[in-house]
Amino acid sequence: MKIKAILATVGIVSVAIGGTVVGSSAEETVPIKLHIAKFEEDNLLIWPEKFESWVFLGTTMGMTYFDEAPNPEDPGLMSSVYIAPEAYEHFEKYGEFADGTVFVKSVKETLTEGGGFFMGDELGIEVHIKDSKRFPKNGYNFYFFPAGQKTAEAMPEDNICVSCHEENAAFDNVFTQFYPPIRKKLEQKHSGSE
Repeated sequence: MKIKAILATVGIVSVAIGGTVVGSSAEETVPIKLHIAKFEEDNLLIWPEKFESWVFLGTTMGMTYFDEAPNPEDPGLMSSVYIAPEAYEHFEKYGEFADGTVFVKSVKETLTEGGGFFMGDELGIEVHIKDSKRFPKNGYNFYFFPAGQKTAEAMPEDNICVSCHEENAAFDNVFTQFYPPIRKKLEQKHSGSE
């Protein structure tokens, strides 16, 4: 009887203490590794299936990432960016991109009709993966899939995309300035209005 009472008391105290410590530290503990990207044995990235159902971040038209005036006669390509749902959920909760975060940029032709522009056929996708183990130099890298290609190899770690993102991306080497849902979250975080 005494043993049961002691065990019950220890259990309650453990739960009470553990709940406080774990509860508070769980909110502060961020480092996790997401396993979204799928690879073949030879490290080729497999085309991310159904990425169109992921969280939509935004669309740009004619974005060159350089300070050039847009040309209305040649508006350039349309690019829509998506983030894997579990990566977005982590960002929403902690305000940072977890290791293993995957973004997909779908690049489409820009067509005109009815006085406006609309998306044509998909020309390919660019996949941006944050993975400090796979890419120890930069912590992330890019893969390009032309339309119809089912696997892709990583670009060399020293590439124009990495240097452009390091120089111009607003947050964590991601062009968050172009993605309203993420931009808003970061503005709230930095203003302390969360």
